[in-house]
Amino acid sequence: MHSWTLEEFLEAFMEEEDELEAEAALFKENREIFAKEWPVNKRGSDGVWKVSASEIVTQKYFTMGGSARWMLGSTTAETEQASDPY
Repeated sequence: MHSWTLEEFLEAFMEEEDELEAEAALFKENREIFAKEWPVNKRGSDGVWKVSASEIVTQKYFTMGGSARWMLGSTTAETEQASDPY
């Protein structure tokens, strides 16, 4: 088993739709873990999501690395705390 790359995470969590970002089913199914840290259900006055799914996945990737277990199973703060001893 190998670690996921950022590109693999983005492909899994995002769907391309007429050049607009669209959340894939995997992101929607795991919205709760992302909502603990980001306003995933909030749109600005212009109707655009305040934080896109690709921004969230990219930010988490740089803390979690290629671990799908950490990406979907914990918040950034929880992962940072767990990795502090190392």
